[in-house]
Amino acid sequence: MIKIKKYYAHYNHEDGMYYVDKSYPQKRNKKDYHKKDKCCGGINNEININVNSDRGNGDDQENVRRSAFAATANREQALTNAAGKVNTFGDEEFDLNNEYDPATSTFIPRQSGIYSITAGVNLEPTNLNASYVGAIIIRVNGGNTLVDEENMTGFGSGTVDVSGLVQLQAGDRVEVFALMTTPGVVTTTTDTRFQAARVS
Repeated sequence: MIKIKKYYAHYNHEDGMYYVDKSYPQKRNKKDYHKKDKCCGGINNEININVNSDRGNGDDQENVRRSAFAATANREQALTNAAGKVNTFGDEEFDLNNEYDPATSTFIPRQSGIYSITAGVNLEPTNLNASYVGAIIIRVNGGNTLVDEENMTGFGSGTVDVSGLVQLQAGDRVEVFALMTTPGVVTTTTDTRFQAARVS
């Protein structure tokens, strides 16, 4: 395909000519890399140069849609000492590529790549004076991928969160699980959140 790239010309006061660096991606000798060519000055000293690209359409990142979503909790959810899926991320803030389902709190990417994934849950024990452990797990296709836990000692409510870079394949199921070692709930504070974005 043909790429249109923008390069800037530099004005030489001594001879009244505009020059452009030979920095555009064409084969050249190393000794010619920093040489300059005369050119005509365009608007704002800009010139456009056509460069043949050998990347092909398949690897052109411009043809890949951006992927990112963010959601927070819209209701409380009871937890026990057995890891349960957190289904309360129903308040969708945005979803650029229609990959997140707020009804099931599940993210399914349409494109393979490296994703930055973050999730957090604010936990509140039934007995606010109880000491307990809270854990959060991000699972991909049912397997634990990112895990963190916190010891809560008489703190009442507390937040545990986890984040990391994960390589996902198109169609993978990404879900959040959590547990408490004492009865309690996932609250609806802004700390209870689930978000991801493709970074590569």
